[in-house]
Amino acid sequence: MLAFEGEYMTRREFRSLVPPAEAHEAIESLSFGAGTERVPLSEAHDRVLAERVDAGIDVPGFDRAAMDGYAVRAADTFEAGGAESVSLPVTGTVHAGSSPDVIVDSGVAAGIATGAVMPAGADAVVPVEQTVEDESEGEDRVEIRAAVTPGEHVMLRGADIAGGDRALSPGTRLGPRHVGLLAALGRERVPVRERPQVAVVSTGDELVQPGDPLDARSGQIYDVNSHSIASAVRAAGGEPAVYETATDSREALRAVLDRATEACSLVLTSGSTSAGSTDLLYRLLEDEGEKLVHGVSVKPGRPLLVGRLFGTAYVGLPGYPVSALMTFTQFVAPQLRAASRSATEPEREIPTTSRGTVGDSSSGGGTSNGTVGGSGSDTGSAGAGAIRASLRTRVRYDGGRLRLLPVGLVEDGNGSLVAYAPETGSGATTTLAETDGFVRMAPERSLFSPGTEVTVEQFDTSDPLPSLLGVGDPDPVVFALLDRLQTSRYLRLGETDARRWFDDSVPDILVTTGADDAPGEQVARWEREWGLAVPDGNPDSVDGSERLTDGDLLFANLGTALSVREVFDTHTESTGVVVEDIDGYHRGLPGVESAVRTVAAGDADVGLGLQTTAVDHGLGFVPLGTQTVRVAVAPSRRGKPEVAALEDLFERTLPDLLGETAGYSQR
Repeated sequence: MLAFEGEYMTRREFRSLVPPAEAHEAIESLSFGAGTERVPLSEAHDRVLAERVDAGIDVPGFDRAAMDGYAVRAADTFEAGGAESVSLPVTGTVHAGSSPDVIVDSGVAAGIATGAVMPAGADAVVPVEQTVEDESEGEDRVEIRAAVTPGEHVMLRGADIAGGDRALSPGTRLGPRHVGLLAALGRERVPVRERPQVAVVSTGDELVQPGDPLDARSGQIYDVNSHSIASAVRAAGGEPAVYETATDSREALRAVLDRATEACSLVLTSGSTSAGSTDLLYRLLEDEGEKLVHGVSVKPGRPLLVGRLFGTAYVGLPGYPVSALMTFTQFVAPQLRAASRSATEPEREIPTTSRGTVGDSSSGGGTSNGTVGGSGSDTGSAGAGAIRASLRTRVRYDGGRLRLLPVGLVEDGNGSLVAYAPETGSGATTTLAETDGFVRMAPERSLFSPGTEVTVEQFDTSDPLPSLLGVGDPDPVVFALLDRLQTSRYLRLGETDARRWFDDSVPDILVTTGADDAPGEQVARWEREWGLAVPDGNPDSVDGSERLTDGDLLFANLGTALSVREVFDTHTESTGVVVEDIDGYHRGLPGVESAVRTVAAGDADVGLGLQTTAVDHGLGFVPLGTQTVRVAVAPSRRGKPEVAALEDLFERTLPDLLGETAGYSQR
């Protein structure tokens, strides 16, 4: 039995945070290396060879013709060349895949196909292009117009690889050319490294699996970590086994982990690793295993838990999705790749710049001490997929721990990479989709200024980077147009932040609804109608914003970062509506559709939004005004193919799209 009651149920703060290097060493000390398995040749692609493969046979296993032509004794051709030729009788023909039934004696030739076995007596092949058929004497003869030397146009037995030769070394990642060589050697099964079996367990009573009903009112959320971490395990060379979500009870948690440790060589959990009174995992590890690390000096990822549970390697990841994924990428993925020998690129040191280090420009403040981000030995070496970029957004940090800063990437007009840091936190799952990797920010560093050169360690090197980046106010028509481009990305930003990003050359396009002074080159604009969404039939007879102050209606408002909220506030001020009298006014929802959806769900009587959203949800609509949506393109990005494609869509598709969208019109 586990003794979680009494003294264990009191809150225990982290006594100390170990440096990242110590956490790496602890995980390295865990033994979850894989063994060897033999797989069919058809399943060998992208696996890692576990043993040296020697050639058991000669390839080819016979002397074979390398050209279509005639098998001869080279000495019989020495007089050919220039204006002279040699005429030889043809004694027969040898076909590929057949045993020769002819012998090439002195003074005769035999027709031969590419790949055919050289007949006895022949030591060279005259290509057919250097011969002419000769039937002048009533028999098959060939006129040879060029001399050949012994062995010419012949692949000798074992010339490709000879029996006993070393064919492939252990650790080789098997691609098409390696599989082809194994096939040539007749290897039906191949010894490869086993993929480590990794258990993935999410903890929390609030977690629900995608596809199951979600009760948001009771605090339920969909389980993100099981799926993102399992995908990351597979990318790092492991074989994930996702277990059912463990509830926040010691019995249920222990039962799941007991089964996981029996079946897998590494167990990964997410959540319940902190030091709070309801966090059980570190207590379980203390009572039933060996705790090596609890708390690491890194952000995000402080509550990392490392040890051995029931004799099996164990790593507890934080519960926030971004923290979990980044902590896995930083600490666990390198060891998984090492265990399965599956790294797609070797780990490598990042070269320093002339001013100190990558990510340590003097323009960004802080100090340099010769490593990535200026964080000393705690950063170690950058992993596979590390690439340079110019960070164009300002990042402030209060320091104290190594920070793993999530960043997104996009190409500028010259093909160089631009990095940006979204302002969402580690608890925001959108950060996973809006970023492509992370930058190490040293504990002593307080600022990255726009323009700082950094090294970005990609989450997944096979994932394509966004072809086009847009920022600004959310708009359904913009989204519909971007859907027609491949791998475009759009970040919702308030007007002030969006303009600042645009001025700092982060995005390709800017979408604004404010004053008609948008920076860049304006390439499109249109009108959209905004107002109040009400239940179908307008049962409360809402006819304008004044009706909201009567006290009998619950209003769903939008957040101040959205332009529809801005024009609503201007409207209420100009009409004399006292917003303090509106029930729900001060609770601003984050998405442009959020208030309308709240009305559609029956949780509010009136909601602020766009006419097209109200129509899409089967609601009534009371118009209050229109907005002008403007799209501007950064001048330096006009040459990008994706930007040109978007401008083409504005010309060809936008008029029809506006006509099909309720409340929209061409400006």
